[in-house]
Amino acid sequence: MESPRSILRLKGGGAAATASPSTAEDILAAANDAAKSTAEVAPRVPKELAPPKMMPWYQQPDDDWEKKDGCEVVRWDSSLEGFKGALQHRYGRYKTLKRSIINAEGSLENFARGYTKFGVRRSTDPKKPGIIASEWAPNAKWMALFGDFNNWNRGQYPYTRDEYGTWR
Repeated sequence: MESPRSILRLKGGGAAATASPSTAEDILAAANDAAKSTAEVAPRVPKELAPPKMMPWYQQPDDDWEKKDGCEVVRWDSSLEGFKGALQHRYGRYKTLKRSIINAEGSLENFARGYTKFGVRRSTDPKKPGIIASEWAPNAKWMALFGDFNNWNRGQYPYTRDEYGTWR
């Protein structure tokens, strides 16, 4: 009887038959042997990739955003000198809006994950089981949940609006 190594031979990472094996056990043993030998040579891929060492400028955290006045760009482009007032006004509005988002949501990242909390979905809170429905519609005057499940009764499940335009 031939050994499994003589039955199967590796060619370019795959196994090719070089002789006809006499039993199914010989084939299985040879395949297992071939798989072990290719696994030893295969490169190890880390389960979790390390974060990049250098992030693009627009992804770098800016801890000093509240101290800035929005006129840093004038250092790079002197033709904007006459627009300092407008830049300061716009940056001031940006800071006010960013501050209100952080106060309401905890961070810009939480705010950007709105897709996880809007729409109709199951509750993940064991203290409040059931279905949750919420939408962000800041210009809506009134909103309700209705459909086949309640015979299209528009008044049965009205939403209430918070100060940021979120309806629950």
